[in-house]
Amino acid sequence: MEEPSAVNLRKIQFHLARTKSELDRLMALNRMRLSTLIEDYRAHNDSMVVNTLTLAIIGLMLLGTMINLFIGKLKKDLLALQQRTAEIVEGYRGKPLPVFRNDEVGQLTEGVNHMAKALAEREHALEIQRSKSSFMDRMVAIDSLAGGIAHEIANPVTCI
Repeated sequence: MEEPSAVNLRKIQFHLARTKSELDRLMALNRMRLSTLIEDYRAHNDSMVVNTLTLAIIGLMLLGTMINLFIGKLKKDLLALQQRTAEIVEGYRGKPLPVFRNDEVGQLTEGVNHMAKALAEREHALEIQRSKSSFMDRMVAIDSLAGGIAHEIANPVTCI
């Protein structure tokens, strides 16, 4: 093998220096690109987190509103049922409650309406029975009175 000449060594050094500077330039460019990509990633990530939190808060607010409406309607229906049962206990047998629901509360409303109707029918039957009983009692009293009057009239007539 031959010894490299000084000119060739200088050419090689020159190419190495030029390659090194090109590599340094490319490395700096890659660092800048990496830095820009990281900043873009962080900005995009922050934006996604803010959007996600905003949507979550809106969703929770909507859910809370829906739950509040549901509970409010349920409370209103249950209070109406409670009031009607108190009215039934006090003797009111009027118009049945309207049924707007297809759930357990609706079934309970139908049950209360059925209970009021059944109580009204039973009370009517009892009233008829009382009326019959009262009539029978009056007839027995009239019979006794008539018998007593006949006896009072028959005693003097027998003596005559």
